[in-house]
Amino acid sequence: MIGDISIKAITLTQPYATLMASGAKMIETRTWYHKPIKRGQWIAIHAAKGPSDFDDVMEFCELCISEPFRTALNDAFVRGLITSHKGDGHLYPSDLPRGAVVAMARFAEARQTQFVMGVSAKERAFGNYARGRWAWIFDEVKPITPPIPAKGALYLWDWTPPVVLVAGSVTVREASA
Repeated sequence: MIGDISIKAITLTQPYATLMASGAKMIETRTWYHKPIKRGQWIAIHAAKGPSDFDDVMEFCELCISEPFRTALNDAFVRGLITSHKGDGHLYPSDLPRGAVVAMARFAEARQTQFVMGVSAKERAFGNYARGRWAWIFDEVKPITPPIPAKGALYLWDWTPPVVLVAGSVTVREASA
């Protein structure tokens, strides 16, 4: 078992953190890449506490009801990754976990976006593939339910989980006293 150690974490705004936790999004696009990340390393996926990248709630809601977001987020709701929902057919920013680690993702590789081939239209909709950006490619994602509250940070940051993680399976269990 892994005890009191830190794990690298990255903060995503919503709905992207939930899309990653659900496995619908396996590539995170950024303007930067942190070279010390190693293939096979587990990275904590943190949902930002602050506002999303959207100017207002209506813009966020419109994105969430557009495809492929609607289908992927409905799947996340069915799987229990979104627990609060007003039931009016819309998804609101307050329905998604915030200020918490929502998943662990295993890093596969990073490439500049112009060299990433075979990206599905759905995956492309969930990122910014403009030339010169970086695609962080993950090959496995494990959602954490319930999400673990945590204060995020910019760039890659160290997170010390308040639980014990079982190496290999990334199973979350309460630490024994």
